[in-house]
Amino acid sequence: MRRTKTWAWALCAISSLATVMAAPPEGTDKTLDTFANTPRTIMTADFGYSDSDGDLLNHILIDSLSNGSLHHSKNGEISAGETITAADLVADRLYFTPDQDVTGSSAANLTFRVNDGTDY
Repeated sequence: MRRTKTWAWALCAISSLATVMAAPPEGTDKTLDTFANTPRTIMTADFGYSDSDGDLLNHILIDSLSNGSLHHSKNGEISAGETITAADLVADRLYFTPDQDVTGSSAANLTFRVNDGTDY
């Protein structure tokens, strides 16, 4: 009987350790340029995705957007709270359109979170 109890405890300890060691992915700030009144394709690299666990990007969650709009080539305008899959980014289906005649640095701001399928 002792072996069964010891083995069960060891399995619980390993499971707990795996949960503690999981790290959420990260995205980085980046400045993107585009011409006035000209849409720009947004690509995976624009989000600066990294994950210390080695997990691949699953999707992006849009938190907010000012002075412009995001569009999905098949589904239309994207609002805060919506997600864009990694597959859509790879397929160049996401693009940003600045507001009419808005120019200059920091003319638009997008906040987002990256997800590896488990964590933000």
